[in-house]
Order: sequence, then structure tokens, then C-alpha cells
Amino acid sequence: MTGNNNKTYFRPPILPSRAMRPIPKSSRAHFVGETTFWRDGCWQVLGFGSLLEYRAAILAFAQPNFHDLEEQIGPIALRLPNGKTKKHFLDYRLTTIYGQRIGLSVKPYRRATRSDFKAEMKALRHAGTPAFFDRLCVVTERNQDPVRLANAHLFHDAREAEPDLDADVLAELLRGPRTVCISEAVRRSDYGGRSFFPIVRNIRAGNLSVPPRARIGGETMLEVAA
Repeated sequence: MTGNNNKTYFRPPILPSRAMRPIPKSSRAHFVGETTFWRDGCWQVLGFGSLLEYRAAILAFAQPNFHDLEEQIGPIALRLPNGKTKKHFLDYRLTTIYGQRIGLSVKPYRRATRSDFKAEMKALRHAGTPAFFDRLCVVTERNQDPVRLANAHLFHDAREAEPDLDADVLAELLRGPRTVCISEAVRRSDYGGRSFFPIVRNIRAGNLSVPPRARIGGETMLEVAA
């Protein structure tokens, strides 16, 4: 794309969902939809079939060793304890920067504690390792810490990097006090409110630090590296 100033802007490609079975685009009864994340120089579309799945994805994106997340993996042929067979589609497969593949089954706690579900997960571990994943985790709402989830949402909202702006805002902070609250850092910045997302991205990248268990917001104190 070329703007009026004859400067060429690169638009990274958007890759479609890799789900192995359809995910509804809309539903009156469920929170369904799609989001995107940055992977290997492209925007990757990810579908989700519930609010719990969406939150699990947002938390996965925020993991420091995150590389990739795929949805609706399968079909995986299971043999259940009663002798019946079943085709199972795994909610997510998380891949780390180290290459480990972690299967994620995302279910409400009340279902995850049922004996039939536990038996199905045992069969899934047997059938899916190592062809589909290296280990399997069950994710419920009890694994979704509110502070971590709020910060993960913020990281996701700020996910589209602006390298020059991010570097400029970090340079501003490095010239100032070593400890400052985010609202004061934004007020002092030459970029004003535009500096908030660059600050968030620098926190995500480890260039700035906040207190452990802190929910990132205007009153959060930043520690700026010397």
C-alpha cells in the first residue's frame, strides 16, 4: 500500500484459522469468534468457541515462552474405558519457543471434575502422546487468575508493535527517574496518551518491570533499568 506521501507501507499477511473442524462465527448462547496473534512475521487468526477458551488463549499469548497456538486439533481416535471409540478434537495446542507442544483441554471446572471427563482425558493422553502433543493440561476458570488475565488482555490489546515509537518511549523513560508510575510517565512523554501501549509492550518485552502480582494500570509503578 502506498500513501499520499509516496511512502510504502508493508501490510503483513493474515493467515486463516487452522481449526480442523468448523467453529461457529456467531451464537446466541455462546461467546464465539476469532482473534489474531503475531507469529513468524504474520498475523495468525485463531478461533474460539467460548469465553473460557478466549481467556485461555489470551493467557497463552502472554506466556514468556509462547510461540504458537493452534485450535481444534484432531481428530484424535480414543478408546474409552467402556470399550467404545470416539473422535476427539483438542481445544488448543500451545507450542513454546523451545518446541514443546502442550495440549490444552479447556472446560468449566464442574465438567473437568466429572469421572467420565477424567477417563476421557486419560484416554486422550494415551492416544495423543507424542503424535499430537508432548503433554496435556486441563484448563478451567480456576486456572485463570484475575490479575494475570487482566494483564494478558492488556498485552493482547497492545500487541501490534510500533518499533520506532516503542524505542522512543523507552528512551524517554531511560532519561528520567528510575521509578515512576505509568500515569506520570505518560504525562511526561512527548507522545502523551500514545505512549501507554508502548510502555505496555516494553513491560511485556522485559525492558521495564512492575511489582510482582501488580495489575498494570495508571497507578502501577515502573522500574526503569539503569
